[in-house]
Amino acid sequence: MKGSAHPLVAVVWDDAKATAVVEYDLNEVRTQFHKPARYTTYGLLLVDDEQGVTLASEEGDDQNLRGLSFIPRQMIVEVVTLLKRRARKPSPRKRQAAPAAPASVPPAPLQAASAAPLAEIQPAATSPATADRPAPLQRPA
Repeated sequence: MKGSAHPLVAVVWDDAKATAVVEYDLNEVRTQFHKPARYTTYGLLLVDDEQGVTLASEEGDDQNLRGLSFIPRQMIVEVVTLLKRRARKPSPRKRQAAPAAPASVPPAPLQAASAAPLAEIQPAATSPATADRPAPLQRPA
């Protein structure tokens, strides 16, 4: 996964609101409805200027952007940077295979994982249910 060149932000903003066809008395309008709806939108910050901010919710490996949101400046309460942009790292180079050892050098002997010599490890007894499978190895007691 590549890091984005754009900072991840939270934009707190006041939105307009509307209701379905519901009856309200004037007191309910003043106390419950007559205020903006506060939202927080998260995304990659693409543009931040006097007009507002534009965020993207997705960025592809090819740097194409999807899920754009524009929030006008007059509606913004606060922009909080959650994660600063990361410098793009160069793509890792493929590792080259290590050169083979010269044919005249014999490979190093394998070491057993315990103090018991490999010759002392005996196959476990098999039951009829496991007779068709190779027996697991057991250490001598």
